[in-house]
Amino acid sequence: MIEETKYKLVMRLPLLMITGLALTGTILLLISIKSASLSLTLGAILNPLNWAWFLCLLMPLALLLACLRSIPARPPHVGMVMIRGKRIPKILPEGWHLLWPFFPFWYDAITVNVEKRNVDLHPKNVRTLDKAELVMEISITYSPNKKKPKALMEYIDTGGAQNVNNILEDIVEERSRLFAIKKTWADALEAGEDVIKHLIQEIARAKTDITIEKIRKGNGVAEIPGLGIVLHRFNIGTIWLKGRLAEQAELEAVEKRERDAEKVELTHVKERAKEMQELGLTPKDAVEIIQTERGKVAKTITEIKGLEQTGGFPIITIGGKTPSKPREGKKKKRGQ
Repeated sequence: MIEETKYKLVMRLPLLMITGLALTGTILLLISIKSASLSLTLGAILNPLNWAWFLCLLMPLALLLACLRSIPARPPHVGMVMIRGKRIPKILPEGWHLLWPFFPFWYDAITVNVEKRNVDLHPKNVRTLDKAELVMEISITYSPNKKKPKALMEYIDTGGAQNVNNILEDIVEERSRLFAIKKTWADALEAGEDVIKHLIQEIARAKTDITIEKIRKGNGVAEIPGLGIVLHRFNIGTIWLKGRLAEQAELEAVEKRERDAEKVELTHVKERAKEMQELGLTPKDAVEIIQTERGKVAKTITEIKGLEQTGGFPIITIGGKTPSKPREGKKKKRGQ
């Protein structure tokens, strides 16, 4: 309350001073006009009355030019008000402001960049229950809390964006380790949704699913106490294993996909064979036809003319091999 009262008094002083000087100058100017002392004669120039109204009108203009200060809008900034070098819980929005009297000794403002910042974090030494090391890629978007003066003070006290990034990385690493140490590497890889919810709840103190969903989509407004920032987005891009265990996990994943594909294939073959059996084929013939259609068994049809055994009919061969010609008997000797 005391700081707020001081701020209101300081804000009123410039207006009172400008108004007082302007009124004084105007009154003196009217007196000079009435006394007909406005002329270029030596006596008029040396007349103190003329200098008085001139200075009374010039001083407010000079003070305005000297004490105007701009809070940048690109990139967006805000100003933290200072009176006699001490911060007070008051924020100046972007634009032009009159910081006086006695700027910058009495009345000043600290400009703070409040644009959104994207940070990519890579937590280190995150190990599971079975000592597997995880590789994680986390993306965060935040901005300084420009709506609450005390939160903005916390952001300034933290040291700005660079220190906030370092602290966020430490917090994320700690929370990630605490989550991973309770699970095996297989469970950790499958727990993508649970990891995101756990970290958002721990870091942003988000309690409802609606708040968590907003943060995941990038339009969250969760305040992080102690850092003076607002968390807008939290996403996990990758959770994977590090080292040789990653190769083993990849092989197991490939084998699992192949087993699943074989199950689907066998189910299709079974249904197709059942349809053919309804048409009158035996189970063996149905499976053979299906395997031939799917390219599992190679069959060719070859027509060989001139073989007495076949009578010129086509011969169905398996694997592309044709039957060999029958051996001819020994020729009889002459005279026998």
